[in-house]
Amino acid sequence: MDVPDDLAADSPADSAADSLVIVLRNVPNKDHPGYSWVAPDPDDSQPDNCGNCHPRIHREWSGGPHARAASNRRFLNLYSGSTWSGGHAGWSLADDHPDGLSVCAPCHAPSVDFLAGEHEDLRQLDGVAARGVHCDFCHKAHEVRTNELGLTHGRHALELLRPAKRSEQVLFGPLDDADRPEDAYAPVFEESRFCASCHEGIVFGAAVYTTYSEWQESPAAKRGKSCQTCHMASDGVAETIVSGAGSLRRRPATLSSHALLKTGKRTMLRDCLQLKATREDATLLVEIVATDVGHRVPTGFIDHHLILAATAEDSAGAAMKQVRGERLGGEAGPQAGQAGFLFGRVLRDEAGAGPLPFWRAFDDPVDTRLAPEEPRRFEFEFEAPIKSFTVRLLYRSFWPPVAAEKEWPDDTIEIRTLKQQ
Repeated sequence: MDVPDDLAADSPADSAADSLVIVLRNVPNKDHPGYSWVAPDPDDSQPDNCGNCHPRIHREWSGGPHARAASNRRFLNLYSGSTWSGGHAGWSLADDHPDGLSVCAPCHAPSVDFLAGEHEDLRQLDGVAARGVHCDFCHKAHEVRTNELGLTHGRHALELLRPAKRSEQVLFGPLDDADRPEDAYAPVFEESRFCASCHEGIVFGAAVYTTYSEWQESPAAKRGKSCQTCHMASDGVAETIVSGAGSLRRRPATLSSHALLKTGKRTMLRDCLQLKATREDATLLVEIVATDVGHRVPTGFIDHHLILAATAEDSAGAAMKQVRGERLGGEAGPQAGQAGFLFGRVLRDEAGAGPLPFWRAFDDPVDTRLAPEEPRRFEFEFEAPIKSFTVRLLYRSFWPPVAAEKEWPDDTIEIRTLKQQ
């Protein structure tokens, strides 16, 4: 084949200098369970620790839910039956299902030694396993099995490739031009299914986590947006994934953030939830819609819920009685009895009483959450013409009656408040 003059080398020396050398190295062809996990936190005495070279990523990860997956205080209170002050009361997986305690480990502490039975009680974790979903674990996964999603959880649906020796280290990631000897490209890091095994889960017969299937049905999925599009979006500033002189500089848009909720839960909820309210004589008209989101709102753990609560006053400023429209029940806590609506999934017993923990579920709950881009409209009628009103949109991670029994600090997040005088 003829080579154009402008591409031809002037000399053998020039040709050697301009040539591209690609060195290929075999990655492990099987997983080695005896591998010793690398700790995430910076430590001068442990030069391999991830945080030593990746301080920015470590800071982002440390402030997020993955770092607290095995140590979150509320999670452990539900797991063990303990309370915030150290007592024992309320919901308890350990009391109700002592033989089922291992069900949480594949997602909350995926690097435990399953062969040694270490996972039987997450309260007894130590070492790297106690650091939850950490760097070395995620970057040892190169593929996800999706044939039993929801039934095969976390670690058990991920295909890991751990080397036999630390000297043969391999780390998978989303950069297809990474040039360190231990780095390898895995396309799954850019796909929602990488998140699926921990964010789609049927546990004790209850669909406790459904975020991945919600995404599959969403307009965002049809537009080609993945979980990573929102939850690992670039911060627009970072140009390198490692610290120190000589590190490779990249365009910020090509580097992911590990903050997951980088603008905070309240801001992310506020950005995706639009609320409108108007009055017509004695009727309050409310519309709410979720936009620019790839799943139902709220998503995640089955107890997460939104509360729409409305009050109205007459011309004398007195609170008015509601005579028609939706009304909040006991699950709403302080807002119970007010005009409003609860967006969530309440698990109940055969008599209809609830909420229940997922491990006591009698039947699938009615799902009243917001679907992306589907407006919901409500009419609340009061006993007289409305002079002023207040509409509030609140988010809670757990049911108020449960939080009260567990002595938890109030975690209510006020998303939006509309007032008209």
